[in-house]
Amino acid sequence: MAQEHMLFLRLAAESIAFNENLVTVIHTGSHTFNVPILKEDAGAAWVAEGDEISPDDPVLAELVITPSKAAGLTIISREIANDSAPEAQELVGQGLARSIVAQVDTAFLGNLATPAQSGLGALPSADTDTWKNHATVDTAGAITNLDPFAEAVATCETAGATLPVGSCTRATPWQSRS
Repeated sequence: MAQEHMLFLRLAAESIAFNENLVTVIHTGSHTFNVPILKEDAGAAWVAEGDEISPDDPVLAELVITPSKAAGLTIISREIANDSAPEAQELVGQGLARSIVAQVDTAFLGNLATPAQSGLGALPSADTDTWKNHATVDTAGAITNLDPFAEAVATCETAGATLPVGSCTRATPWQSRS
């Protein structure tokens, strides 16, 4: 079991969704997890010395997440299980682990149907009153060059964000990993 866990950790290191520079991992044993969303900061104002300070509250929303899982199961022949070198079983396990990581990354970046988690593709457009400091970049349905990424980086930097170096360097599941 420890060997399978190490294999998964090695593959997860290549994942966008497991990149600790991009996400915060939260462990929960609950059926649902409630994430607070700050829609508007509490107000502040200049006040003369001795005057009363008026309280103000932030505007909050909540995102309810119901955890689900990406899973895979494969059946190997008795010959592979009993008669072949351990590397053959490991090869099958590596392929299954890559498939699971690809599913998680696809959900993280996309907007898949339930039971998959909603990803970045499910974020509302910037003109809705759901997220503070949220913007989108239009890819016109297909990405044919790096312009949408350059526009996204520029939008983030204009808003004061610092992007992690190397956050978009991972090969996608259908590209060569050589």
